[in-house]
Amino acid sequence: HTGPPVLLQIGAASSFTMEPGFAFTPFTEWTRIWVDLDHDGIFNDTNELLYDPPTGSPAPVTSTITIPADAGAGITRLRISMKYQAPVESGCTAIYSYGETEDHCVDLQREVGLDTHRIGSIAIYPQPADDVLFFDLPVAVPVVLWIIDAAGRPIEQQTMTGSPGVYRTLHLASGVYHYRLLSTGVELGRGRFTVIH
Repeated sequence: HTGPPVLLQIGAASSFTMEPGFAFTPFTEWTRIWVDLDHDGIFNDTNELLYDPPTGSPAPVTSTITIPADAGAGITRLRISMKYQAPVESGCTAIYSYGETEDHCVDLQREVGLDTHRIGSIAIYPQPADDVLFFDLPVAVPVVLWIIDAAGRPIEQQTMTGSPGVYRTLHLASGVYHYRLLSTGVELGRGRFTVIH
């Protein structure tokens, strides 16, 4: 799926509904959900299997997944598999009969705000931004700002000195973006912001 990432809060439960589509008679389907919590592109860590019911079901399934408190923030993948007769063995199983696997982009975040987004002692405002975005920075040294699009591609880099740091957003299309702030190679914070023109 290529839509915008779904926001999932770290340490919180998120509900979902899986509805299998059958052309004729319903069959018992086994559903499993993994999230790439360590952002390594592999779904084989034991803590990355977040939904693993004891039985299959021919009916829609409604439940929750909880993103562990030690998960890394940022954009990553959520993998859903649905298979007939038995669950898929692992999140890395490539070939099996009578089922489907889908990957979805998710944005794991520790904190979300409507007007100000604060991570530790860093606040960004206004949210949403139109032509400018301000960063309240906790240090008086140069800070490197990386801007990342919704697909996870770095699109811009800027050095800011002083607080508040200023980033012009007028050239960005309306949408959701992610940022990383680094000082002498150490990450000060990361998060997301919205641009609406």
